Amino acid sequence: REGVGSGSKMDSSKAKVGVVGTVRPLTKGPDAAKPSPVPVYCYCRNIFHGQMVGCDNDNCKYEWFHFGCVGLTHNPKGKWYCPDCRVNRSIR
Repeated sequence: REGVGSGSKMDSSKAKVGVVGTVRPLTKGPDAAKPSPVPVYCYCRNIFHGQMVGCDNDNCKYEWFHFGCVGLTHNPKGKWYCPDCRVNRSIR
């Protein structure tokens, strides 16, 4: 899935990578009750910057990740799932 955070499926053979518009807010955890005036992403809960990749699990609580935060140095090929979703859903 590749796109701009719209949730549309454009090409299921590629991981979604690039600029994002919005992100689903966290519904769990200590930061869930703290609304942010700007969208935040990733485990680091930081703003969009640099290269980012989207988790292909539609129910991922973070959805978009900074490459450095998940150990990526280049765009993944095919579908990509974040470490949490790989563990929680037994995805490899």
